Amino acid sequence: MTGSRHGDEEQNVEIIAYTDRFSARPGEQVSFMVSTAQPSYDVAIIRHDHFFDTPNPDADLVIDADVNKSFPGREQSIAIGSYSIVQDDPILRLTGSFTIQTWICPSLPASGKEQGIVAKWNAITRTGYGFGIDEAGLLTAWVGNGHKTHLLKSPGAMIKDRWYAVSVRFDSATGELRLDWTMLRRIWLPEESFSAHAKVGSDALAEGEGALLIGASHFLPLADGRPGATACYNGKVDRVRIWGRALSDSEVTTVNGWGEPASIAELIAAWNPAKDIIGTSLPDEGPNELNGTNINQPTKAVCGANWDGTEVAFRLLPEHYGAIAYHEDDLEDCHWSVDFSYEIPAGMPSGLYAARMSAGKSIEYVPFYVRPAKGAPVSPVVYLAPTNTYLAYANERLFKASSLDSDFLEKTTTYTPSWTERETWIAAHPELGSSVYDLHPDGNGISYSTRLRPVVTMRPQFKLFINGCTRHFAADLYLLEWMEKKGFQYDVATDEDVHMEGLDSLSQYKVVVTGSHPEYWTTPMLNTLRDYLAGGGRVMYLGGNGFYWVTAIDSNRPYMVEVRRGINGTRAWTSHPGEIYLSLTGELGGLWRFRDLGPNRFVGIGFASEGWGGAEGYDQLPERDNPKAAFVFEGIAREETIGNFGLIMDGASGDEIDRYDLANGTPPETLRLATSEGHHTDYYQLVVEDTTMTLPGRGGREDPRVRADITLLEAPNGGAVFSVGSINWSGSLMTNDADNNVSKMTENVLRKFSE
Repeated sequence: MTGSRHGDEEQNVEIIAYTDRFSARPGEQVSFMVSTAQPSYDVAIIRHDHFFDTPNPDADLVIDADVNKSFPGREQSIAIGSYSIVQDDPILRLTGSFTIQTWICPSLPASGKEQGIVAKWNAITRTGYGFGIDEAGLLTAWVGNGHKTHLLKSPGAMIKDRWYAVSVRFDSATGELRLDWTMLRRIWLPEESFSAHAKVGSDALAEGEGALLIGASHFLPLADGRPGATACYNGKVDRVRIWGRALSDSEVTTVNGWGEPASIAELIAAWNPAKDIIGTSLPDEGPNELNGTNINQPTKAVCGANWDGTEVAFRLLPEHYGAIAYHEDDLEDCHWSVDFSYEIPAGMPSGLYAARMSAGKSIEYVPFYVRPAKGAPVSPVVYLAPTNTYLAYANERLFKASSLDSDFLEKTTTYTPSWTERETWIAAHPELGSSVYDLHPDGNGISYSTRLRPVVTMRPQFKLFINGCTRHFAADLYLLEWMEKKGFQYDVATDEDVHMEGLDSLSQYKVVVTGSHPEYWTTPMLNTLRDYLAGGGRVMYLGGNGFYWVTAIDSNRPYMVEVRRGINGTRAWTSHPGEIYLSLTGELGGLWRFRDLGPNRFVGIGFASEGWGGAEGYDQLPERDNPKAAFVFEGIAREETIGNFGLIMDGASGDEIDRYDLANGTPPETLRLATSEGHHTDYYQLVVEDTTMTLPGRGGREDPRVRADITLLEAPNGGAVFSVGSINWSGSLMTNDADNNVSKMTENVLRKFSE
C-alpha cells in the first residue's frame, strides 16, 4: 500500500508474556509472567519511543537494567472456562440419598463435548455425583462408588436457549436414581415435563473428595501441573439447591414453582447468585453457609428462569436475576507465576517502555508505562494511553468471523483482507481469551476483557486484517514518535490510572493528549474529564470514535473491563433483553450518548461513520479565519488540503470518523475548522444510531453527515478542546518525516495549549 511503513516479514510467536500492571512509578515494580517452549530467552528493557512493526533490535534504545540478561524458559498453562467453586466440605460428601434441584438454560447443548453443570466428582477415584450434558446434548446424571459409574440420560437432546427446571434424586433405600426435567412455559405455550429413572443399587454412591463445581465437571492437571476445570458448560444456571434426602414428587413441584427451599426439610445448601450480583461470591442461603466463588468471571446480571420482563434493571428486581451464564472460553486471570520483576529506577523519565524478549526466532515486546514519581515535577503535557480500548480489542478474532462473510468485506473495504501470521497464531490459541468484539462459542457476545493474560494485539507488530494497517497500540506509536521528534516534554498515564485516581491523575497538566481511539470510558473517567476541563485544562482529542461505550471497571479488580452493547449503536453484537446493565457497577450500559453524555458534549464531535474504502483529507472551512483559530493554521496556506496523505490508508480522515453536530450536543460556540465532507465513498455509511429507519442514500457520496470534522472549543475559564475526528490522524503525523500540514497543525495546537 502506498506510503505504508509496514515490514515485509511477520515474526513467529515463540514467546508470550504479560505484566501485573500497565503503569508504575519510580520505586514500584512491574512483574512479568512469561511462557516459552524455548530453553531460555533474553530480556532487554527498552524505551518504546518510535513506531516499528518489524523488530529491529539495533534501533531500540536499551535502558540499563539488572534484568537485561538471559532467563530460563518454561511453559505456563492457561485454565480457561468459567465456573463456580464450593470448597470441599464433609457435609457435601454424600453417600446416601440426596436431591439436586436447579434451573438451566443450555446455550450450546450438542457441542460434541461433555459439559458439567453441577458436580462433586473425583475423576481419579470415580466417586461422587453430578449432572450435565453429554456430547450429543443429552441431559445426564451420574453417581459413582469407585467401582462403577452409573449414568442416567434423557432420551433427547436439550434445546438451545430453553429454560428447564431440573432435579436429580438418588434414594439409597430403593437404590433408584431419578432425573426429572421440565421445559418451562414460554409466554403462552405450556410446560412440558419428562422423567428418567433407573435402579442403580443402594451402594451406588461413595463420597467424592474435592470441590463442588457449578459450570464444570471436575479438575484435571494442566500441562504445567496446575489443576484446571474441565468439561466447562455453556449456558445459564439459576440457583442450585441440594438436600440430604430424595424429595417427593410434590416437594420437587414446590421448589420448581419457586417455593422457599428452606421450607423443605434437610436442606444442605441453596446458592443464590442474586444476593451478590456485583461481587465475586456465590452466596449460600442454606443452613451451612457453604459460600462459593466465581472463577474466570462468568457473566452475571443475566436474566434468570423467572424473568418476565417486569424490570430490566437487576438492582430493581434482583430475584429475577438469579442466574449466571458460564462459557468454556471465559478468562479472568491466567494466574501465571512471576518470572522476573523490574523495579522502576528513581529519575526514570515518564514514557512508554517495554521488555523486549527474544526466544528462538521470535522477538516480543511487552509494554508498560512509567509515570512520574509522586510529588516530582511534571511535564506540561500528558499522553493518556487508551488502555481500555486496548483491552476491549485484546486478542480480537474479528478476522475469523469476517472471513466467513464475503458480503461484509465487499461492502466495507477496498482492500483484500488477509490473515497475518500473528492472527493465524491467535486463531490457533483460544486459551488466550478473546475481545469484547468477539462471540462465545454459543454465539453470545463477550462482555469482559482482562489484562492478566498475554495481549498479543497490544504489540507494535499488530495490524488490522481489514486494511493491513496498524491500529490501536501500534498506531499510537506514531504519536509518541512524533512528540519525541518534535522535542515535546511529556508524561504518560493510562485509562486505568484516571479511573482509579480521578482528577489527581490529570490536574497538574496543562494539556491532555489522547491516543487514536479512546473509545471506552468509565463514569469516573468522564467525571474527571469534565472536572479537568471545567478547571481550565486543555484536551487534544487526536482520534475518532472516542468516549463512545459505557465501560465498567471494578475498582477492586481494575485489571478487567466490562461492556454491554445494548440494543442500539454501531456494535459487534446486541445485548439480550434485560441484560443491558453492567454487572460490575449496576449502571446502564450501551452508548454514553443515550445517557446524554455523548462525546459531542465533551469534545465537540462524535461518531459519524466507519469504513475502509480509502481515506481522505480535510477541506478548510471559513471559520479557519476566525481570529480565535489563527494559531491552529500558522504556516498552513488557505488552499491546502489537510492530511490527503498518510501511513494508514493514505489519508488522515478514515477508518472511524467523528463530526460536529449541534443536534447531538456539540456546543454552539465550537468552531468547525475543516471537514472531509463530500470526499468519502459509499464504503462509509452513516452510523446506526443516527438513523430511525432504513433508507438508501446513507453513504459518503450522498449523506453530508458522513464526514470527519476538525474543531476547536474554548471556554472563558481557559479550558479548551481541539478535536480531529479520525482514527487515522496519527498515521499522517510522520509522513515525509513529520514535514506536513497534519504535523504542523498538531504542533501549533500542542505548543499553544501547553503554554
